[in-house]
Amino acid sequence: MGWIVKVESKRGRGTRTAGRDGKVRSYRYKARWRDPGGAIRSKTFARSRDAEAFVKDIEATKDRGVYIDPRRGLMPFAEFFEGFMANAPLKPATAALYRTHGRKYLLPVFGSQALSVITREDVHAFVGKLRNEAGPATVEHVYRLLRRVMSAAVEEDRIGRNPAARIKVAKPKRREPRFLTAPEVSRLAAEVPERYRALVLLLSYGGLRIGEAAALRVEDLDLLRGGVSVVRSFAEVEGKGILGETKTEKTRRVSTPPFLREELARHLEAFGTPRRRGSLVFTSDEGSPILQSNFRKRVFYPACRRAGIEPLPHVHDLRHTAVALAIQVGMHPVAIKELAGHSSITTTLDVYGHLFKTLHEISADELDALYRESAGT
Repeated sequence: MGWIVKVESKRGRGTRTAGRDGKVRSYRYKARWRDPGGAIRSKTFARSRDAEAFVKDIEATKDRGVYIDPRRGLMPFAEFFEGFMANAPLKPATAALYRTHGRKYLLPVFGSQALSVITREDVHAFVGKLRNEAGPATVEHVYRLLRRVMSAAVEEDRIGRNPAARIKVAKPKRREPRFLTAPEVSRLAAEVPERYRALVLLLSYGGLRIGEAAALRVEDLDLLRGGVSVVRSFAEVEGKGILGETKTEKTRRVSTPPFLREELARHLEAFGTPRRRGSLVFTSDEGSPILQSNFRKRVFYPACRRAGIEPLPHVHDLRHTAVALAIQVGMHPVAIKELAGHSSITTTLDVYGHLFKTLHEISADELDALYRESAGT
């Protein structure tokens, strides 16, 4: 069992108590215990009740076989965060976002604190203050990062429990997808510079993400059979394009309509190097990989304005448009899942389920017509 030793504080810190001689002295309370290996450990507290509670908790963890050496929790949050960032398997874009959130929000508050002294109350106060400084999406992202870092500290046996676990944070409202009509897509394709016409049409009818399209190589195109292999993706990190895996870390093959194959062939002849299979299909005016931010500001938005498309859509809305057009012509949900590269059919139905309802209504009318024709009415 652990025990408590009362010691006088030479620096005047701790609990002030009058002795028998009438002099007021400061005392601190040293909690002592034996770790599972038999070595004597100690930790000093200003109040006796804190020392007693600590010893009680230590003995309870020993009884449950989950004892953690308190010294491991003395690592500053900032030091542990750096180790977490160095070892966590993160995509470049995710790592850049984590570092930004850490530098801007987490380290100024928790950086100098030991992992073991961060409490649930501290996290509650942090999240509450953050709500007044940032939008709902940022609050959720920063909280999830803090929870993940502290969870890693639990896994490394530096703390016994995660103080950031199970704290309610309002989820940001999902932005409603913007679906362009086929005529709007045609007007947009006519307004962008010729170099980007095939790219806009591929996004709008092939359902690729802009990063996936920017990473396409000539070898990924099968123009005879109309297939596009989506193998990799560009992520923009601090103004630079980083080549990596697709969002789902899986490859897929997208079938394209004949008109799009013709557009891609014309594009390669005019702006590409079709004989170099490893060359990029789409490049900027300077011949470099397309950066999403530059494409959005310099090409996409100006073309949308010239085409009279209001309100202004996002580039990602062209991907939503491809799914909407596929639903419009009656493509099966499973085929649409493959087109979009979703990890499950649930994702497809969650995002686009309301569009399938229109098809159900059309099917009901067709069934009605079928019955009436067969019944002679």
